[in-house]
Amino acid sequence: MTRIFLISILLFPLNILFSSTFVYMELEAIADRSDAIIRGFVREVESRYNEEKTKIFTFAAIEVKEVIKGKVPPIVNVRTFGGRVGDVNMKVPGMPEFKKGEDVFLFLKKNEDVWHVTGMLQGKYIIEKDESGKEFLKNDFKGIVFKKVNADNKLEDMKPEEIPTRYEYLEFVAKLREWVSRKSREETIDKKH
Repeated sequence: MTRIFLISILLFPLNILFSSTFVYMELEAIADRSDAIIRGFVREVESRYNEEKTKIFTFAAIEVKEVIKGKVPPIVNVRTFGGRVGDVNMKVPGMPEFKKGEDVFLFLKKNEDVWHVTGMLQGKYIIEKDESGKEFLKNDFKGIVFKKVNADNKLEDMKPEEIPTRYEYLEFVAKLREWVSRKSREETIDKKH
């Protein structure tokens, strides 16, 4: 019994080492910070070193199927930190990963000529269908600990059940379109005053 207890104590810190903590962003905050919101199909995924060979970046070519916000070309190239080049695998906790063939919903921010996922993992959803053909957005936050800002403006832990990980697609998109439209009207009014 002592041996099991000792092993548990020694392994407990590993759980802390392999999880990341993020401040949870509401959908409106992610949308507000995004230059574009799209649905797309992952055509290609390629990881490569930067010129100095000190970092690995992954580039995902996303064929745009639907635009909710912003202006984007027919193919958006999204860059994320991390990836595999040869025998070297660089993982960045909280960074979204792409797989060729995925149907994705993305919140994107453009920095110079490079598109990034807004809010890291919080800005990428995979689209799945249930047995009836109804589409859902899914985000898996494994290994991520979220905190929220409370009424006293302090960070507090969020319970897993407080974090939505699945949305019905049509409802989600309708809500976002309404928010984008309202935000656009508010910005137009602000510019007139």
